[in-house]
Amino acid sequence: MRTDVPRLLIVAVLASGAVAAENGGASSPVTIRVLPARVYPAVTYKVALETEGERAGVYWSWSATGGELLSDGDRAVFWRSPPRPGDVTLRVVGFDPGGDEVGAAELDVVVHEPSTEGMVLIPAGTFIMGDTWTDTSSPDVIPTIQNIVDKPPRPVHLEAYWIDRHKVTNRQFAEFLNDFIEQGIGRVVESADMIAAIGLYEGVDVPFYFLEIDRLEPGGRAPKLRRALEWDGRRFTPRAGTENHPVMDVTWSGAVTYAFYLGRRLPTEAEWERAARGDVDDGRRYPWGHQQPTPYHANINAFFGDSFVDIGTFSPLGDSPHGVSDILGGFEWVDDWFGIHYFEDVASDVPLRNPRGPMWGFDRVIRGVAVYNKFFGDRLNLEPLSFRYQWVFEFEHGHLFAHKDTGFRTALDAADR
Repeated sequence: MRTDVPRLLIVAVLASGAVAAENGGASSPVTIRVLPARVYPAVTYKVALETEGERAGVYWSWSATGGELLSDGDRAVFWRSPPRPGDVTLRVVGFDPGGDEVGAAELDVVVHEPSTEGMVLIPAGTFIMGDTWTDTSSPDVIPTIQNIVDKPPRPVHLEAYWIDRHKVTNRQFAEFLNDFIEQGIGRVVESADMIAAIGLYEGVDVPFYFLEIDRLEPGGRAPKLRRALEWDGRRFTPRAGTENHPVMDVTWSGAVTYAFYLGRRLPTEAEWERAARGDVDDGRRYPWGHQQPTPYHANINAFFGDSFVDIGTFSPLGDSPHGVSDILGGFEWVDDWFGIHYFEDVASDVPLRNPRGPMWGFDRVIRGVAVYNKFFGDRLNLEPLSFRYQWVFEFEHGHLFAHKDTGFRTALDAADR
């Protein structure tokens, strides 16, 4: 698993046990449980305890037999799980102001191997990333953000990784939201301005999924939503007939948390494009080659209007050389920050190795193209396999909000698996 950049899947971690603490002669039970029930490698969890009748001033000292405790001395700490599956014991000890131990509790945690079910293994290799078609020096081309940010084409080397064969569906994301809500990790907020599923990401309450946005701010432009998931006050349910459609209306934080929930992550831009393009240096414009798209290849060119269809509908004809499906037809969140000149600044004959994008930015990248985008193969058209964009161009809240055409798929490192 990648461990160089920490991520926080903020879930309350609590274990079964008891700590005896003096409070007028009464013991103080402590509950520590794990939410959600499964823990995966290289994810940072919030570890917390609940007590009853605790005497004021008790200092809590934490330890772990694996992974890394990122904080200590409080009722809630952060613990990064180890990079490999296995068993870990979390322990907490309470001390009164005089330094006397007032009790302790332990929890045995199983760190599970992430599943690769429904994923495609992409072997280590080098490919050409970027647009090889459009000549921006041509007098017929007017350079814009849309047609210059995927240039110049450059060689990129990636280590082996897994990526979802299909986009995440409405059914899968609804099950995730329901589980978060049932376990007390997430909630639904209804106000005069919006209805949204809210969860904790990196210590902050953020939206994962939007059901409705009536107003952002005076003069602000609200993103459009597809509203395929319905909320009955207790659970999310996909609208009839949309269960296996790609989920949309998901924020970047919601996509990232869903991925970490399964022990995975979002793909990088480079991983997404290699999965879509393959490794054959033939300058292909589409995942399947040079053939112009038909309704049997992809959900683009408004073949199906503004609607989505079931995942896998275009397999195998529309699959990429690596067997990845549904690449075109709906945008997808990836992990990278958007940088207009990122690849131009680092262009070289030496292949970039596992590029991760800029260290910071204003918005996250979306890849792919919308169902209504038109592609007819002319040289002035956008390159669908290399097209890069960010939603902050459209509305000021960018990846903090969601859009009716943006879904995602997950990825996983293949090293040491």
